[in-house]
Amino acid sequence: MKVAILSFTPKGALLQNRIITKFNYEFIVFDLEKNQIKKWLEKVFYQCDAIIFIGAAGIATRLISTLLKGKDVDPGVLVMDELGKYVIPILSGHIGGSNELSIEISEKINATPIITTATDLNEKFAVDLWSKKNNCKIEDISKIKYISSAVLRDELIGFYSDFEIIGKLPNEIIKIDSPESRIENGICVSLNPNLFPFKNTINIIPQVITLGIGCKRGTKAVELEKFILEELDKKKISLKSIVGIATIDLKKDEEGLLEFAKKYNLEIVFYTKDELNEVEGDFTGSEFVKSITGVDNVCERSCILKSSGELIAKKNSKNGMTLAIARNYWGCKF
Repeated sequence: MKVAILSFTPKGALLQNRIITKFNYEFIVFDLEKNQIKKWLEKVFYQCDAIIFIGAAGIATRLISTLLKGKDVDPGVLVMDELGKYVIPILSGHIGGSNELSIEISEKINATPIITTATDLNEKFAVDLWSKKNNCKIEDISKIKYISSAVLRDELIGFYSDFEIIGKLPNEIIKIDSPESRIENGICVSLNPNLFPFKNTINIIPQVITLGIGCKRGTKAVELEKFILEELDKKKISLKSIVGIATIDLKKDEEGLLEFAKKYNLEIVFYTKDELNEVEGDFTGSEFVKSITGVDNVCERSCILKSSGELIAKKNSKNGMTLAIARNYWGCKF
């Protein structure tokens, strides 16, 4: 976990050092003598998982106000007084993890966490927190308000899932077996971002998809992107479900592939032909591909190897590009 931390007074600096010694995080420390605070914040803000301000909440609010993009991407931001009496998460309490971090810090330094999110205060189910803990993405974060508001009104929330449910559902939730329901507000857990079982549906997308990709030398990123997005759309799979890309090590310098991965912030893993040949399964083999790469199928073998799951879409080809899709084993945990 990478955490930026900054203080403005001698007492604040003492508290800062105390926090740094108590946590095994990667800290980026602001140096008042060497850096201009606004430029420093612009540089580190989206490099970090959390930002800790030791000082007045008003100062922190003004400094971050122009940097915010959205609750699904903003880091968690905490404010602490210089005496270490209070720890206040002021941004991204659930998805960004600042509520959880504030409690963790408070326990270590004997401070009081000031949690202001209504679902936490009322000890109610929070869909954004559940989504994060289950390694999912929310397709449209503006829908969070419908679920949270209904929960706080003590209304039952519908829950439809294409995946196994593990554990006992919270009291606020009722399971729906059909993708059509009369319940007004509900949660839909599916790879399909366009499935709306409820009037106000929040689509939760498990991050369980690995793409196995092959392409001819010199394939442009725009061509690869168009091909992949079209295939995902045909199969009703959200782009947000993708956890990474796998291919053969011969593609380590393939600019189009690297550019696509960078654009969507996707991890890309390269395997040797020997590693791919060891993967067991029924694959769509090609003697031509084998003559070039030393393995009969790159896309199917590589995505299975990375995901350790199941192949849900075998090789599809277009203009020298190939794509296969694997899904990790996953369930909705409560």
